[in-house]
Order: sequence, then structure tokens, then C-alpha cells
Amino acid sequence: MRLYTAIVLAAAMLFLPMASHGKSMLTDEELLLMEEMQQAGFSKDQIDQVISLKVSVRETTKKWSEQELSELDSRLKAHWQAMIKALASDDIDTAVTYFDRDMREIHRILLSATTPEQRDHLLKSLEDINMITVKGSNYAEYTVRMPKTRPIYHYSSELIFIRNDEGIWEIRSF
Repeated sequence: MRLYTAIVLAAAMLFLPMASHGKSMLTDEELLLMEEMQQAGFSKDQIDQVISLKVSVRETTKKWSEQELSELDSRLKAHWQAMIKALASDDIDTAVTYFDRDMREIHRILLSATTPEQRDHLLKSLEDINMITVKGSNYAEYTVRMPKTRPIYHYSSELIFIRNDEGIWEIRSF
């Protein structure tokens, strides 16, 4: 039955984009399927496509327990605070390592264009983040409560974390 499922999934992959995966992120079931496909003579590309589809489905449909959400929230808040700490030390090179690798150079340019006083003002307004939602196992959305110029007014900005193909959470945008 697994072999039949693998064949159907391989055929379906002709119509779906390829997603990358690492062996360390595979479940026991996915590793077993990979082994069975190898023994059945499937090519490496066919196996990669089937496993990528299974991983993609698993990751987009993940349901988080309260404990998992709490642990993730702590981890992402620590990630955010580490970025803030690097900025507070005027270490822009370290700060940008917390961002999505596709966006690092843009954030380096933007942060380098600010004065230390502007960064200090920014840092004071970015401390308070709150989780809104987690979608699948690769996307988390937060709000960042930021004061406007008058102390009685506040507004929120969206903070997005994504998990990259190596399993590392990065700041996508804020």
C-alpha cells in the first residue's frame, strides 16, 4: 500500500512545486517510505519529490499543543530579543542574521542608514510583542505594540517569523 501511495504522490508531484527538506526533519514514517522507495528502484529525484510533498503537507497542517505553542512563543521572543540586543549594541551585522536570509541585505541597508539615536528610539518601541497565530509549522505572526509620537497613542505592527528550509526561525518582516 505504501508503494502505491508513493507512486500516486510521485505522479502528483508533476503538478506541485518542489519543497526542500533535510533528513533530520523527517518523521520515522517518512524515512521508512524513503527506504521502501529506494528498495523499489525509484530515482533520487522521484524520492525527493514524494518526501517533499509529504513534508509540505505535514508542515502546513501541523496542529500545535498548548505546551508546544508556549515553547515556540518563548523561543521566538528570545530570537526577537537577541536581535534587539544586537541593535542596542550597534551590531547591525549580528542583528541582520536574525532576519530571513533573502531580506538581510535590505535590513542591513535600512538599519545602517539610521543614526544611533534613531535606533535607540526604535528599540524602545519594539520590546512588546504578542503572538497572534501560528500556521502550520513554518509561520508565526505577532503584533508589535509601538507608541506613536504622543504617549497616549499606540499602534500595532505585524511581525512575521518563518522557519527556513534548515528548520531555523527567522524574522521575515515587521
